[in-house]
Amino acid sequence: MRVTTVRGHRSALRILSACALGAVLWGGASGPASATTAPSPPPSATGIATASATAPPSDTAGAAAPPVTGTASPTDTAPAPASSAATASPSDTAAAPTASATPTASATPPATDYAVRGAIGAKYAADGGASALGAPLGNEVCTGPRGGCYQWFTEGLIWWSSTTGAHTVRNDGFRFRYELENWAWGPLGYPLWDIECSAPGGGCYQRFEGGILWRDPSGNPATWPHGGIGARYAALNWAWGPLGYPAGDEQCYPGSTTCWEPFGGGSIWWSPSTGAHMVRGAIGSAWIADGWALGLPLQDEQCTGPRGGCYQWFQGAVYWWSAGSGTHYVKGGIKAAYERLNWAWGGLGYPLTNEYAVSTGQRQDFQGGSILWDWHSGATSVLWH
Repeated sequence: MRVTTVRGHRSALRILSACALGAVLWGGASGPASATTAPSPPPSATGIATASATAPPSDTAGAAAPPVTGTASPTDTAPAPASSAATASPSDTAAAPTASATPTASATPPATDYAVRGAIGAKYAADGGASALGAPLGNEVCTGPRGGCYQWFTEGLIWWSSTTGAHTVRNDGFRFRYELENWAWGPLGYPLWDIECSAPGGGCYQRFEGGILWRDPSGNPATWPHGGIGARYAALNWAWGPLGYPAGDEQCYPGSTTCWEPFGGGSIWWSPSTGAHMVRGAIGSAWIADGWALGLPLQDEQCTGPRGGCYQWFQGAVYWWSAGSGTHYVKGGIKAAYERLNWAWGGLGYPLTNEYAVSTGQRQDFQGGSILWDWHSGATSVLWH
């Protein structure tokens, strides 16, 4: 047995405080979703949101819009300008502003009691009129931000502004989420499109000035990935990418700058110092099983290892996965020695265990041998097979 001695220092670890979290939806097989196939190509330049991936999740800058039809990659192309009828003031004699800025539906009256006119009237007719949106529940009200207007109908509202044109927000998960965010007065602003249901599996989305609301094919309430997390989701190609649909809203630890959001295929984690990164598959499951103790992700998983293996850097360790070795982390002095020996591309191959205690320190086994770390001297030695 050949023994090679490698000197090094035990690296300090940043430990992420263990917090009780709700269940995270990881989805997929036990191995990383990309482990048995080539990594997904990066989104095209026109499919990446312009917001910074490290912007705080509370930012209201919206990601670029998904495609209008089909399943092609989203583009940043804005909707075509509305016609002169759609962008003109809804009426030269708009109704006087109400005392309250927040839209409030009246009790259902006879349809003939209220006028539907101007750009809102043109949109109402284009959407199918009463057969699609039902009867008007009041006249248009022009108390929206920047002089915008809205009008209630039985099945939703039509919103208009001079810069966005007229668009419908229907009485479904989108309207209720929009209301929760305080309509056009809130961070979402005015709608830029109507609801579009061309996402994978028949899911739907609607773009607003401040971002995109998503609803999965099962009809769960609409969610809103935004800020740094939303920008990373956009860069990963939204619902067409590896994460699929959002499975819940962004959550941030009280008193902390760390935030995360669950998706059908994994989750995105964000902090000011690390930016936003995806965690999923076998590496994500192992990270959770280890109690998040090895810090936040510093990158998305990379599946460029030998024989299709994957790895992902975290603040306190690097996780490695391959079909033949499973998922294990390397950290501290053992990680430093493994790096000097060229990781999985070197003679040691992939790790077969996490590090474990022995009488003289720590040991970790690999496909091609073992690394031992001595707690007295801080030295590492390699035992080759």
